[in-house]
Amino acid sequence: MRGEIFGITIVFKMRGGRYYWSLDRKKRRTLWMCMALCLCMGCGPVGIALGIFEASKKQSSSTVDTPPGVIEGAVTGGGSADSTPIEITYKLVDKESSPVSITVEWKDDLKGITDWQKCAEGAGSDGTINLSSSPSGVSHKFIWDYTQDYPLSTVPSSTSVQIRITPSNNVPVIIKNIRVGNTAPVVQVFLSGTQSGNIVVNYLITDAENDTAEIEAEFYGPDPSDTTPDGSTPKGWWKATTSGGNGNAGPDPNMRNGISASSTGIAQNYIWDSVIDGAGRTSMSGYKFRIRARDFSWANWGSWGETQNTFTVDNGNSLNTLPTAEIVAIGEAVKNQKLKIIYRLKDNESDTCSIRIEWSNNGGVSYIPCQDAQNSGSSGNYIANGDGTTSLSSSPSGNLHSIVWDLPQEQFLQGNQWITLRILPRDSYGENPVEDLNKKNFFLHHWSFPVNVSNTTGFSGTPRLAVDNTGKVHLVW
Repeated sequence: MRGEIFGITIVFKMRGGRYYWSLDRKKRRTLWMCMALCLCMGCGPVGIALGIFEASKKQSSSTVDTPPGVIEGAVTGGGSADSTPIEITYKLVDKESSPVSITVEWKDDLKGITDWQKCAEGAGSDGTINLSSSPSGVSHKFIWDYTQDYPLSTVPSSTSVQIRITPSNNVPVIIKNIRVGNTAPVVQVFLSGTQSGNIVVNYLITDAENDTAEIEAEFYGPDPSDTTPDGSTPKGWWKATTSGGNGNAGPDPNMRNGISASSTGIAQNYIWDSVIDGAGRTSMSGYKFRIRARDFSWANWGSWGETQNTFTVDNGNSLNTLPTAEIVAIGEAVKNQKLKIIYRLKDNESDTCSIRIEWSNNGGVSYIPCQDAQNSGSSGNYIANGDGTTSLSSSPSGNLHSIVWDLPQEQFLQGNQWITLRILPRDSYGENPVEDLNKKNFFLHHWSFPVNVSNTTGFSGTPRLAVDNTGKVHLVW
């Protein structure tokens, strides 16, 4: 072994290579002291070299590369098969700031994928070869396009993926519990019985990844007489306007967001304003309700959760419109004979109706019920014979009916006076007190007029009733 001194660097040539020691000021002082001592003691070059070696070996710093390391590994992004790939951020540390290469791998023990597999690199990644480093660490990112690696077709989501980053010649860093993929929330809806007004719809929402969700709701209206705010009939699925419930109001009237969900399910409720949606204008069974949900951060809707059974909505007290009666014609008004009155019965909900028919001879100050002739037209022509005062059909456009007033039975009614006649219709929700088309004034004679009958031979067609300007009713072909 032979030592050579070049300024402040000591070079030892030994079998198998050459070794260097770089000495600072303190070490140089120590070196000269050792050399002086060796000379004073008569030591040769070998002794001087050994003294130098012993004096400097604990205080020198080797220039051989130290292995690089990885610190502060973290994951952002991911969470859905439709989302951007997963971004893995980390720092590369190396005392000599040498270029570093890494390998990035993944596995998922809980899903049965126990072997480390190489991660497919996505666009925007820093790569894996010749990456910069420094003693304090240089930040890098690796973009993992997990859709190329993870078996999403058989395992649509997982929260137990592990990522391993291994720098060349050093210990790997493992990041655990990474999420990949996504499953949409599942909703179960519970509603039955008879409902009205603001209806509380209970539902259970389940999400495998415990995501916050948003929901939208719809109702099925079986009654074509119901009308929605846009004026259309709701026989089919329609948006169910919300008036409250869990979460916050969403961008549409039938949506709510910020709904908590979990893998075991969380009970929530949705308050449906069935009045504003025009449901149950009359008590009607056969309604259905459904809700679907999606992860609050993603755009994939889950399947509809629908009520297993139908239910009844009865908003008649809030939505029902009372029927109206319009007097169309009055026959020859004579005290000693029965009087036929023809009227049209209208109702928006086509409810079955009944009527009260009354008369007044004091200008409507007080009214007395009319005596019904009780000759129902069920066995004949209901227009000609009358069809009573109960179980009367109606429609939005109006159904014609008639009643025969038994004038001879009215003991408090005399002839040769003006009479006010009114008809008050009602359905199961109430009676319409408004007097408009349902009231008519006419003159009641005390004697009968002669009846003229024309020869109808040769006439054909459907007969109809008509009233002339004197109030007489004519049968016209």
